[in-house]
Amino acid sequence: MSINTVTIQGGATSEVELRYLSNGTAVAQFSLAQTPRRYNKQTQQWEDGDTHYFDVTIWKHKAEAAANQITKGTQLIVTGRLEQQRWEDKQGNKRSRVQIVAEELAVLVKAQKQDGSAQAPQQGWGNSNQQQSQQQPQQGNDTWGGG
Repeated sequence: MSINTVTIQGGATSEVELRYLSNGTAVAQFSLAQTPRRYNKQTQQWEDGDTHYFDVTIWKHKAEAAANQITKGTQLIVTGRLEQQRWEDKQGNKRSRVQIVAEELAVLVKAQKQDGSAQAPQQGWGNSNQQQSQQQPQQGNDTWGGG
């Protein structure tokens, strides 16, 4: 048995492209950027690492929900599996790419305090069974189609 699961937190770098297959199945694609932060003990400050970019694909009703809720810049947590695609281009060169096939998406909402300043993002988990310490959406607001 092999386990192929990845969870990435980052920002959408493109608008969601929603399309439908001939059988009516929805598929959505977008790209996601993730920049790790590291604490530099010498400068005693947080610094950005190299930014990594990922192509994300999501299917069916979750694809439609993604198209309705995700825009460029939306902060997300994406959980899914890695999938490698291989093909030959028009010049005969062998090409490949690795994408994330998303199983779950969570939009991170940046709340505002009463004084107008931002506070830490709250996670809207949709259909995930997370610990009760994480904020859950209210009954009937599950746009990712769980339940």
